[in-house]
Amino acid sequence: GTHLRFDVGSFLSQLRKSSNISLNLNNESTHPSILIRCRALLWFSLNDYFINKSQKISTIQLMNIDKRIQADLDKHIDGPARKRINEAREDLAMWMAALDIVQDGMFTKREQIQFSKRFGAEILKQLMNFLKDIPASEIEAVVYDRLKTSREELESLIPTSFESEISKISKWRN
Repeated sequence: GTHLRFDVGSFLSQLRKSSNISLNLNNESTHPSILIRCRALLWFSLNDYFINKSQKISTIQLMNIDKRIQADLDKHIDGPARKRINEAREDLAMWMAALDIVQDGMFTKREQIQFSKRFGAEILKQLMNFLKDIPASEIEAVVYDRLKTSREELESLIPTSFESEISKISKWRN
C-alpha cells in the first residue's frame, strides 16, 4: 500500500468511457469482463449492509443492485451480442434469398422489388454487383459457399438454439 496505489474509480471509469468492453463472443467464458464484475462489487459495497454493518440486506436493496448490474450487462455485453447475432441472422437470410434467386436462374423485377423491401435497396445493389462479376457456371457454387459461411457464423454465435432459429428465418418472398 505504501508503494502501490490502485485507483478503483479510475479503473471503473474505463467502463463509462468504453462503448464496447472487450467483447469476444467466441470465448467460452461464461463470466462478464473484470470491469463489469468490479462494478457489480462496487454496487454491492455501497449499500447499507456494508456501510452501516447491517445484519441483513433488504430485498429492495438487492433488487436495486441487480437492476444496476443488469443495465451494465445489457449495455456492454448483451446489446453488442444481440446486434452481432441479428446481423448474422440477416446475412444468412440474404444469402438464402440469393441462393433461391440463382437457382431459379432469373432475378425478375418483381423479385428485385421484394428483395429490396426485405433487405434494402443498398443490399440489392451490392448483390447485383456481386452476381454480375461471377461466371454463370460458378454462380450457384459461389453463392452456396457464402450461404454456408453465413450459416456457420450464426451457428457459432448461437450453437444451442441454432436449429430453432433457422426455422424462424422465413422465405424472403413472404
